[in-house]
Amino acid sequence: MKKSLLFLLTLWSIHFSSYSQVRVRLIGGPQQSIIKETNSVPGWDTTVNRYNKKRNTFHAGILADIPFKTNSKLFFQSGVIFSSKGRTFDKVYDTLTEANYRIRINKIVNYFEIPINIGLKFPLFKNTKFVVATGTYAGLFFSGKSITETTTKDLNFIKEEVKFGSGNGVDKFKSLDLGLNASAGFDFGGITLTARYTRSIVNSFTASYSGTFKHEVMGASLGINLKTITDKKNKPAIKDEDNDGIDDKLDECPDIAGTIKGCPDMDKDSIADKDDKCPDVAGIAKYNGCPIPDSDQDGVNDEIDKCPNISGLAQYNGCPPPDSDKDGIPDNEDKCPGVIGVIQYNGCPIPDSDRDGVNDEEDKCPTIPGLKAHKGCPGIKTEIRKKIREAAKKVYFDFASSIIKPESYKVLDEVAKILNENPELRLIIEGHTDNIGTLERNRIRSQERADAIRMYLQLKKVAGSRIKAIGYGFRRPIADNKTEKGRAQNRRVEMKLSY
Repeated sequence: MKKSLLFLLTLWSIHFSSYSQVRVRLIGGPQQSIIKETNSVPGWDTTVNRYNKKRNTFHAGILADIPFKTNSKLFFQSGVIFSSKGRTFDKVYDTLTEANYRIRINKIVNYFEIPINIGLKFPLFKNTKFVVATGTYAGLFFSGKSITETTTKDLNFIKEEVKFGSGNGVDKFKSLDLGLNASAGFDFGGITLTARYTRSIVNSFTASYSGTFKHEVMGASLGINLKTITDKKNKPAIKDEDNDGIDDKLDECPDIAGTIKGCPDMDKDSIADKDDKCPDVAGIAKYNGCPIPDSDQDGVNDEIDKCPNISGLAQYNGCPPPDSDKDGIPDNEDKCPGVIGVIQYNGCPIPDSDRDGVNDEEDKCPTIPGLKAHKGCPGIKTEIRKKIREAAKKVYFDFASSIIKPESYKVLDEVAKILNENPELRLIIEGHTDNIGTLERNRIRSQERADAIRMYLQLKKVAGSRIKAIGYGFRRPIADNKTEKGRAQNRRVEMKLSY
């Protein structure tokens, strides 16, 4: 029954290979096996366990590597492997006190294993790949025996051999051993050389005492390819070192799997990487595998760019937008493309809101038509100028002080009224003194009096930004400071209107 099952599984693996490119090979080689035992027997860990040793065995069988798809590095691996396992229990006694000098027990257990692995191949150089595979296996018990070799104190040698079967009874190995396996090594084309490791994941033996028994095997495996079976029936196998489905005789890149005459095409532009000057970017044959160039980097390729050396826009066929009014602002950004303008106003001229010929940026009265000579403001009426000028003559201060006398309030209120009714007007207040005292002291006194008038007008709702106060001291006399009359004339305040 077991042999029939193994035979059917082998046929299944070969049958499956007829639908996918497969490599079938014979494998075999030496290995060392041991049974990892754990139990609660007193003294096992400290004394007895040191007699549990590895035994030298072997394995042989057939494996099939089945790629998941053509040229895939990933493959499914299965087959049938005869594996001899077990362990050696070797104990040496003190001949002075023991009847037996040495007892060696070889437990030999043979299985047929069916691995179910996933593998991966990494190309290294010509005809050489690094191969790894791992997965599970199912081991079917085939045969087993225990060989006991005893050397007595008198150096007599006794050998006993007992066969044992499988099942769930005491001192029997399980009929089915399940475990994990892994391999790693090199594929040299027709020959493979790998290291292998297997380990049970279930208890494989039933002892007369409580414990677990798991097979562990490490070894080396030599593989020889039988043939490569392709998915084309009735067609002889071809030599295809890179497994890309193209005969090495026709493959321009026999060591690297590819799709364009056997060569790789990384950017999928149907131009093999060896002929592609831009292998990472899809291109066209005309430019040796590179995209159509865009010399001015404007996003419009040179073949449709009417200005290939000047950055432009797609809507203008790669040319810069026109500038109809030659104001340096392209028409697509110019809100007044037919009139010279400035960037600040999106290509339009500086506006003149009151249409007096003075643009708003220079017009001090942008909402009132005025004269260019007056910076866009109308001329100040003579009577208003006179009122302001005369009002300045009627502003009085306490002696040697910047405190405004009450009798000055009326005229200053009139000045505030004029300014509030004409918001476009500005006022300049000048403070002057005679030459009694130092230049600096008189400048400070004249500045304080000018500032006092400015503050009074601010209290009357005139914005401080419209009033400028300057103290000149005695630097601008209007009369002779040598006489009292002249000095009295020089002690004065002047107020002037402007825009």
